[in-house]
Amino acid sequence: MTIEMQASAGHVKPAGAFHTYAEPLIHGGYSPLPIVPGEKRPAVKAWSNRCTTPLTLEETRAYAARWPLAGLGVALGFNGVIAIDVDTEVAAHIAAICAVVPPSPAAKAGAKGWTSFYRAPDGASLSVRHYTDAQGRGILDLLGAGAQTVIPPSRHPAGRAYRWLTPETLFTVPAVELPELPPDIAARLDEALAPWRQHREFRPGTACQSPPEGFERRRLTAFARAALTRRARELAGVAEGGRNTALFALGAGLGRYVFHGLLAAGALESAAIAACGANGLLREDGRLAVLATLHKGLARAEHDPLPVLKERRVA
Repeated sequence: MTIEMQASAGHVKPAGAFHTYAEPLIHGGYSPLPIVPGEKRPAVKAWSNRCTTPLTLEETRAYAARWPLAGLGVALGFNGVIAIDVDTEVAAHIAAICAVVPPSPAAKAGAKGWTSFYRAPDGASLSVRHYTDAQGRGILDLLGAGAQTVIPPSRHPAGRAYRWLTPETLFTVPAVELPELPPDIAARLDEALAPWRQHREFRPGTACQSPPEGFERRRLTAFARAALTRRARELAGVAEGGRNTALFALGAGLGRYVFHGLLAAGALESAAIAACGANGLLREDGRLAVLATLHKGLARAEHDPLPVLKERRVA
């Protein structure tokens, strides 16, 4: 249930950021959102619909009256508006980012880093991408369609107000005048941040039983290879929404063969990369993120025993 932030009868309360600035955002071609005061989450259900269809002026005024203290956010994707959210203070990271990301006339800051605003390339729809280092610490988020971000003068959960870092703001720069990012910006960021994002090579742990030898080993190896081919084909056909789950399941389902030395981890990695290239996950999440999800599945299977195959009948 969304929050209720109604003013007490007979008392006048200070107006929040949404109440004051939502209408100017609409006139500038943006899609505003009411934000729970002091938080980062929208105060309305199904807010992601506003990434394609903004509130009308009538709806905006109704929300402003209902929730007068709401903060202000922007639903990204509408009119091609996207953002790059830098979440690092490491100088080398920042230098690498600035080398591939063009400057923006509108940028804001919260507790750490900054967020710059852009437009997606004509005809392109950039989705959300998260960039972390090898330890899982955030470096940068590419915020495309389906995301939202809180803007000044809303208050950050840490207590201080968001602030603009540039003389211009989203209230003075229309959406159509934001700079356009290169069509291959995701790949450029992948390459620029690769030195810090390399995941450690996957190394199987100790097998929980000794694999069989001779004919039975050959049977199990053939069975494992056939299972890999089948699961990779299934993964390639998975639609958006279930692709990461299917990728994890591939690792968890076949990891036993890796840990018992019947399949090489590289064979699973190659098959997963090819399958995710076909289903779109590689394009959206990147190679390193795909491998990280696969490795989590492999780790889940570390102590799984090998299957017992049915005895083959001799004619």
